[in-house]
Amino acid sequence: QVFSFVPLLLMAAVVDAAEAALLWLGRNIELTRPCQSLAACWYLSPRRYAIESLTVLPTLFAVGLALLLSWRRNRHDTVSPPFPLALKLGLLVYYVISVGYKLSRPGGGWFLLMPCLTVSAMWPVTVWLPSASARAEMLQHIVALWGLILVVFATPDTHGLTQPLEVEWFWFQHALLAVLPAYAIASGRVNPGDDGWRIRFATAFLGMSWYLGPVTAICLVFDVNLNYMLHPPKALSFLGDNYRLAVVAGYSTMVVLAQGLALGVQRIFVQKPKSA
Repeated sequence: QVFSFVPLLLMAAVVDAAEAALLWLGRNIELTRPCQSLAACWYLSPRRYAIESLTVLPTLFAVGLALLLSWRRNRHDTVSPPFPLALKLGLLVYYVISVGYKLSRPGGGWFLLMPCLTVSAMWPVTVWLPSASARAEMLQHIVALWGLILVVFATPDTHGLTQPLEVEWFWFQHALLAVLPAYAIASGRVNPGDDGWRIRFATAFLGMSWYLGPVTAICLVFDVNLNYMLHPPKALSFLGDNYRLAVVAGYSTMVVLAQGLALGVQRIFVQKPKSA
């Protein structure tokens, strides 16, 4: 009976160690600091962050990785025609301007890790990839993130965009990111029916584990609130301590939206769509 307590003691020790590590990372953030939109704070207790890091994060990562490897074994479409040179050059210019806006303010470079800026970086990388197979896979990941782009139009956050024409650039950026996946599907450069549900959720789970883990650590160290990993926007404050879990569930819903939209675009613009 004494030994039956050993696993519980070990689990408690691991949680204590994780909590101590998080407190050390966020050692410059006072536990009583009020939460403001772009700065870090302890909205949840360090112990709650530790428990999520030890349970939710590894589960998402393991399931996402398993889905990705399974999709790679079973994928059919490994070819994606190259993009027009004009588009490839235009996307480079577009990303340079986007980076310039973020670097124009102190600490703004960290906001390049936000989902929309991440997708912005993925596009020029994807269109310039020499490998058709790698290009096809990257496009599948981009399609999985389509829902995140579209939801911005319903809940835009332009707080802190104070540079000349930065708000206008924000809307141009998201309009472009909303149109490009449809163009890639309609032009036959990506097939969302190629075991699409598996790769969509693989991208979603791996992406969420990235934000719940490494990005949260970056937020604590550099005193920023990237993708609301340390505290929610006012619109989601009603979710209380479970807001990060609600974000995980919400993103899963966006993946369903993205895949449904992708299959719809394919059905309309591609003569003979391949079944999932």
